[in-house]
Amino acid sequence: MVNTYCLLYLSELVTLARLPELAVHHEIVRHCGLLTIREDDDIVYFVYQSTKDYLTKDSKSDILSEIFPFGHAEGHCIIVLWSVEAISITLQRDNYKLQHPGFSIEEVKCLDPDPLASIRYACVYWIDHLCEIESAHDIVGLYDNGTIDVFLKKHFLHWLEALSLMRSISSAVTTIKKLEILLAVCIHSFLT
Repeated sequence: MVNTYCLLYLSELVTLARLPELAVHHEIVRHCGLLTIREDDDIVYFVYQSTKDYLTKDSKSDILSEIFPFGHAEGHCIIVLWSVEAISITLQRDNYKLQHPGFSIEEVKCLDPDPLASIRYACVYWIDHLCEIESAHDIVGLYDNGTIDVFLKKHFLHWLEALSLMRSISSAVTTIKKLEILLAVCIHSFLT
């Protein structure tokens, strides 16, 4: 939660934190002490926004060094790895079983239960987290035949379809541009 860019639904937190399937997730969140969840919306909140501000802005805090003993980028690495894994497991061709690629997004009805609900955050933000990692790109598999390369080769179109179904295709354009810039920087640093 410290590294996320927005509030998470419980199902997204379960995915990103790899909470055990049979656990009572509401209770796990409540036992954290820093987090809370309201029954009516299933969104996980910091008890006080100032808590997150302190943990993200005061990089020298003892608490932060306990959460991320190898630095703040460690959290971003974990989010990238677990996001790509969850997206890879979940996504497939025609996630909503529309059967017609020409559907207007206004005609698409969200499924209940939504097969994409638990990976919404991961789909939208995994590249943003990747861009936060300055020198640990090898750890997340950002190289030929690495985890990210394999993911993009196998699931790029599935990922775009999912972003479209989430009505986030405009953010996909920005995100892909960020990835392109990151790859250009990585290639340049490798060549020099």
